[in-house]
Parts: sequence; structure tokens; C-alpha cells
Amino acid sequence: MHSGGWVFDVYPEPGGMALWLVGEAGESRKFHVPFTPSFYLDAAPEGLLRYLARIGVPTEIRESRRRHLDSGDEVSVAEVKVGEAPLYAGVVASLQRRFPERDFFTCDIEVESLFFYETGLFPLARIEAEAGADGRLLAWEMRDDPWSPAYALPPLTIMELGLEDAAAHPKQLAAGSGSGARGGLSVRIEGREYVIEPGFEARELTRLIERHDPHVILTEWGDDYLLAALSRLPDFGRIPFHRGGGALARRGRARSYYTYGKVVYSAPSYFFRGRWHLDRRSSFVVHESGLEGLFELARLSKKTVQRAARLSTGSIISAMQLEVVIGDGCLVPWRKGTVEEPKTAEELLTIDKGGLTYQPRPGLYENVGEIDFSSMYPTLMSEYNLSPETMNCACCAPVAGAGTVPEAGYHTCRRRRGFVPRTIAPLLEKRLDYKRRMRRAADPALREALDRRQRGIKWLLVTCFGYLGYKNARFGRIEAHEATTALGREKLLQAKEVAEARGYAMLHALTDCVWVAKEGASEADYRALSRDISRATGIAAELEGVYRWLAFVPSRGNSRVGVPNRFFGVFGDGETKIRGIELRRSDTAPLIRRVQEEMLGALFGAADAAAYRALAPRLLEMLEGELIGLREGRVDVRQLAVTRRLSREPHEYKAAGAAALAAGEMLSLGVKLRAGEKIELIFTDARAKFPGDRAKALALWDGSRGYDAEWYAEELFKAAASLLFPVGLGSGDLKKRFPP
Repeated sequence: MHSGGWVFDVYPEPGGMALWLVGEAGESRKFHVPFTPSFYLDAAPEGLLRYLARIGVPTEIRESRRRHLDSGDEVSVAEVKVGEAPLYAGVVASLQRRFPERDFFTCDIEVESLFFYETGLFPLARIEAEAGADGRLLAWEMRDDPWSPAYALPPLTIMELGLEDAAAHPKQLAAGSGSGARGGLSVRIEGREYVIEPGFEARELTRLIERHDPHVILTEWGDDYLLAALSRLPDFGRIPFHRGGGALARRGRARSYYTYGKVVYSAPSYFFRGRWHLDRRSSFVVHESGLEGLFELARLSKKTVQRAARLSTGSIISAMQLEVVIGDGCLVPWRKGTVEEPKTAEELLTIDKGGLTYQPRPGLYENVGEIDFSSMYPTLMSEYNLSPETMNCACCAPVAGAGTVPEAGYHTCRRRRGFVPRTIAPLLEKRLDYKRRMRRAADPALREALDRRQRGIKWLLVTCFGYLGYKNARFGRIEAHEATTALGREKLLQAKEVAEARGYAMLHALTDCVWVAKEGASEADYRALSRDISRATGIAAELEGVYRWLAFVPSRGNSRVGVPNRFFGVFGDGETKIRGIELRRSDTAPLIRRVQEEMLGALFGAADAAAYRALAPRLLEMLEGELIGLREGRVDVRQLAVTRRLSREPHEYKAAGAAALAAGEMLSLGVKLRAGEKIELIFTDARAKFPGDRAKALALWDGSRGYDAEWYAEELFKAAASLLFPVGLGSGDLKKRFPP
């Protein structure tokens, strides 16, 4: 039987893997592919065969030759092939408990990824296949390439599933009937919307899924709340979330973890079989780059679409590195054994500086050029062969000027190219290709799709540097991280020297970007400067644009001190750029965000600094109007919700902060929030003597206490002061000008 289409889903089943194809007309077909995944031990321990026989899983053990990741030398290892793919992870875990003295390799990778690595298939690959009458896939021919920038996608029917009018997290709404109260279950599909009233969810959802047979069910809060709530319905088991039947169960466990300065909560996941469940709220990739970006990253990483949606971009880039390493025939250690080389305090001060920051001087500037190094850190990692196994290698002696890192004195391997550069280089090229295609694309829909794909890759490139030095990263090594930042500092200083030698003043520099100004300089002059910087540094530098005016915002604690990456301005073509001020913060109330955005809208019409300052009276009028409505109690409470993230479990807080108290109140009503989850607050009396009176969770707010108008007025003053500082008005001045 001949069949063609796109690889839609794979998962382990008895005897191998289930593989679903979606055809040209959107039809779904399931096939079976025999597959026996493998893992490795440094040697077969005595008693291994007897133990495997006792646990009753069909396995095969054989001697195999593989390469050591760090040295590249071939070593002899014991390969264990597991005959039942669904039992693979269990066999590995059982052996690790039984033989803890042995070293395990390539053993903690999802079976689906191992299948893709071995077969050459990948998610959403276009193939032509031959299958037997029993549904077994006998052969296939690839009609696709994961690195192709021009590929077709299958026709997908998408069902959107959420809660009607949910103004807050539904788990929190379950604690009461406050301002965020919701209605029934909302279903959108093929241009129509249905609202299912409580009590009829299982029956009506079953009917809609059977009628439309969607490929994708796109939810809001699906992992965290919605599917868990539906699972408590008596007829939940009849809802055909899986294609082909079967019970729906959660995967993994809830966990809270610390990353990039904040605690993040990750809920257990609900994966469907033969269908996708994608939760907008649990997917960073979907949030930042849409479904097109998700599909791009799934194709590149060999992670199923459902899994890729729930992974961090760091985990996705690690998966791509895994494929390169395994393709080299190298062993992937179960536990990372590389430790940081010891350093003296003086060496740490010299080497471990991070990226270079040139602090801006607060003020309003005209005719400012912004010059960006295109993907500086990934480019350095690729160009200078920065990879864990190439740093200070034993096979190459340090040679001055050849692979030597400035300040650090590290050297890189000159004999072999590292797996990190080999992973990054094609990503850099593909993103550039997408950008070129975007400039040529006449169709807005195509241009948007290409933009989402390149944004997905951008996040991989942004993350790959951080994972190079992250202690828990599978392939992290701090020396490679330090080498990257050392080279980055050198390039930024070279850019500064080139600019100043040509009469430009350096206003600000941050890691891979510089802001420079020169009176009378034209856009052509700035472009020429960018080319000069590119030649001097060997890294492509591009002119982002020339600002008509650009404002660097002062620190709230000291008006004479600037804050890195806190600015706003308008380019000559009318495009705008905003970084670091209130409307860009996730904890800013919608009212404050809207007012600042409207004020900026007025300012962005200013042709120069003088016109900017002339708009100050208009901004003060706008502020006064908003204050009147706020103080008269006419603001919708949902516009005052302030989002806070819990940094620990509710019972672990010692200080009685607003978020901790609100989470504690939720807990008393039977709703437990975890560290890393967010809670929306309404400040009712921020200076109340009794801490519990200071704020209320939005989900529990019933209006009986009102809101603290003066607390929100102070937040408005801060937001307005970020824009009015060029005319000498700070938040204290505004507070005096507009007393209660």
C-alpha cells in the first residue's frame, strides 16, 4: 500500500513505534515501524544477563565501539538494545539502580528522538511510504529536508478550547466568585464558536471532536487546569482526545525551578496520541514565535511537536547538539563529569567579567545611530570553535595568535571542529536566509510565516550562549562561556575605538550593540561606520537605524545615573523602539501600561527633541484626566490587576508580602499555588496596619473594600516620570502637582 504525507506524530508501542501520517487532504493514518532503542554501559557488569532475564524484557547485549566525547578516542562499550520501546526508560532506570557503579551513556533521551536520529525522519517531514496490509511501514522515501527554508505544511484543523470570559487563572477562580468569574467551556473551530454549559462538557465536547476530527486541540491553561478539571467528569474517558482510543493520563510531575533570576513553575503535561494538545500558556515557543516557529523548531530538533512546545529553547538547542554528538558516534554521558578548572581570585576577576556594558548618561539625544552585531555570541562560538570538547584540548599546545582567547589565555582545538559550532553555523545561515526571503516576499502572510520561523531560530541562538556556561546544561562548560564573553568584550571595545576615531560619541553599549552619535551625520555615514566596524572586528555589524531622538531613562534612585537597556525612541522612518520601561514589564497593571503607551503615542509624533519637550503640557493633561477617573473609582478593577510571581511555596514565606498573603488566602480556600506560579493582585489599602488588608487576589476580589487609588496614582506618576524627565519632572514633582 502506497501512502504519502507528513510525519505528524510518533510514540512507542509494543514492538516499535506508532507513526501517524497526515495526507494532502488532511486524512490521518497510523502505521507501525519496528524499532529497538539502545543505550550503553562502560562494561557489562557481572550478573547483567541474569538480571535482564529476571525482569522479563527482551534485550540484546553486544560489544560496540564508540567515541569518547572529550578526547574523540574510540572506546569499547556494552550496547544494550531494548526489544520493547515502551519499556526503554524503565529498563534504564532499573539497571541504574541495580548497577550504580557502572557508567551509563546515551540513556536519558526520549525514545521518539532516538527513533528520529536513527531513521533520519523528523516531525512534519514530507515522505512517500510503502506499507503492508497489516499497517507495518516497509519503506519510505524522504521528500523533505529539515534545513530547507521552503517547505510545505500539512492542512491542519485546529480546535481552540478554553474557558469563557476567564479574567484570571481558572485554578484561582475556583476559589471564589470574585471579579474574574467565568462562564462555560468555550470551543472555537472552523470559524464557529460554541459555549458548553457546565454539566454538558463531556457529551458536547465528544460530539464536536467526532464531527470535526481536529488535528490540533489548542488550549488555554490545558496542562495546568482545564484537562485536569475535565478528568473529574464521570464521562471523561469517553472524550476522544486520542486518535484510536485509550485513557488520557498526565505526563511528568509538577516542578518549580530557578532560571535567569526567577522561579518558574512547570505543570505536568497532557499529550494526545495521533492528535496534538498544545497549551498556549505553557509554551514559550508558541508565545514568542507562534505555531510556525514551533513547527520550525520541532523539525530542526527532532522533538515531537507536543514535546517541543513544552521545552525551553535551551533544551531544544541541547537536543540539536545531541543529534550532532550521536551522529559522530560519540557517547553521551548520563551524568556530566566535567568540572571547572580551578582559578585564583585574580584570574576570576580578569576572566569572569561577562559581557561589556557602557552605562548610558540619562538624557534626550538626537540623530543617534544604533549598530548591532548580528548574533554576536553565536557567531563567535562558530568562528572561534568554542565548544566544551575543544577548550584547552590536550591535543593542541597553545600558540600565540592561533585559537588563543584574549585575557583568559585559553586555547581552542585546531584539529577538530566542535559540535557546538557545527550545531550553530547552519542555524545562523538559515536565519539569514529567512531574513533575505522576508525582504523579497510580496505576500504578507508568507512574510509573517518566515518572520515567525526566524524568530524561533533567534531564540535558539539567544539561548545557546547561556547554556554554554549553565552548570546543569548537558554540554555546558564554563571555560567556553568565559571565552565567548572575553571575545565579545574585545569586539565591543574595537567598535568603540573605530567609532571614536571617526568622531562619533559613544552613548551606550550593551553586550552586542552600540549607540553612537555625531552631529550632522547622515544615514549613509552611519552605514559606512557599520562597515568599518565589521572590517575591524571580523563580525558582521548592521545599522539597526538612525533615531530622530532617543531617550535614555534615569535611575529612580539617582537621576544622574542611567540604566542599561532602559530607553525609548523613534527612528527616522517612524518605527519605534521601547526597552525596559513600565509598559514592557510583566508586573505593570494594564491601566499603567495603557496610559504610558498613549503618552508615548503622542511623543512618537515629535520630529525632534524640541518638539518632544513641547508636548509636556499635553502629557500632563492626559495624566490629570486619568487621575480623576482613578480617584473617583471609575476604573474597571481588571485594569488594576498587578501580576506577581511566587518565589517559593506559600507556606515557606516568612515576610508577609502581598503575593504571599494572597496565596495563603487561596490555600485556605483549597487552591494551592506553587512556587513559580503567578497571581494577580488588587491593592486595596497598601499601607494598612493589618497585612491581610493590603491586597486581594483578583479572583477573590468582590468590590467590598474598593481599591487603593493613591497606590495606583503613585504607579502612574512613576510611569509618567519615565517620559517627562527631559523637562525636569520626576515622580515626586508629579505627586506634588497632582495631590489627592
